[in-house]
Amino acid sequence: MISQVILRRFAGPVPSCGRQLAYFDLATGQATLADAEDVGYVENFVPVDSQATEDLWQMVETRLRPAIKAALGGTALGNPMHLSTLRQAVALHYVRNPQTLIVHNQSYADALQNGIDRMARTPYAAHAFEQKHNIAAAGPEALRLGAEAIYGRLIKLHDEGGLFRLSVQRLFEKVCDRFDTKGVQILTPANRHKEFLLGDLPAITIKRASGEAGSDVPTDQADEIVMPLTPRLLVSVGLPDGARSIPDDEVDWYNALQVRLAREYLIHRPAATFTAADFTS
Repeated sequence: MISQVILRRFAGPVPSCGRQLAYFDLATGQATLADAEDVGYVENFVPVDSQATEDLWQMVETRLRPAIKAALGGTALGNPMHLSTLRQAVALHYVRNPQTLIVHNQSYADALQNGIDRMARTPYAAHAFEQKHNIAAAGPEALRLGAEAIYGRLIKLHDEGGLFRLSVQRLFEKVCDRFDTKGVQILTPANRHKEFLLGDLPAITIKRASGEAGSDVPTDQADEIVMPLTPRLLVSVGLPDGARSIPDDEVDWYNALQVRLAREYLIHRPAATFTAADFTS
């Protein structure tokens, strides 16, 4: 769900443990240390032909490390490739999260039931039932079974995960296209002691006028889509290109969004001065 390129930026040296990141479990209210490789993934998120999807995402992640370095070094704004990579990294994490799978499954279930209901009222349902069972369709139940038979290949594709693979890849490409004409703001804390938090749904849409953020705001209605890429770097897609150091209260505001919208956990650098109160307020 979260790129290892980004997670490793939130890791820091811990005596006798090597490089670790701080992991706060929202369910238990407990903070632990973890390896970056053990965080930010979901098994079989795209189960069918996932290598094709992984290859697409890997192209972004391969370019992300130098783009982050350029953003921190103050040279990204002059490089269209770096800006494109930063946009695509935000798009990748906006799409690649468990909420996308939940929305996909619900949309599929609703569309399938509506389609079967409509198909069951047509002669095609009776014909499909007769073809499958070698008897004439009699009654609404038989017509519905016929309609389900017509949708059989689609149902099989969904159950195997293939439909979601196509859906998530198409969504990623669509969001990338939408972001392509938007500006990129590179934000860093003015205070050297302040850092950004990273939640498990890190790419957040924001609608400033209403104060709404997260899943209630689709990308085409958002003023900006923000995401921390390191403890000292947050990228905002949507506003005109620029870079600025932001005061403590603005850093806290972005961190509060990560806390409010996280589902299961939050991540930060082990040496950062966050407390449990920061995650439950």
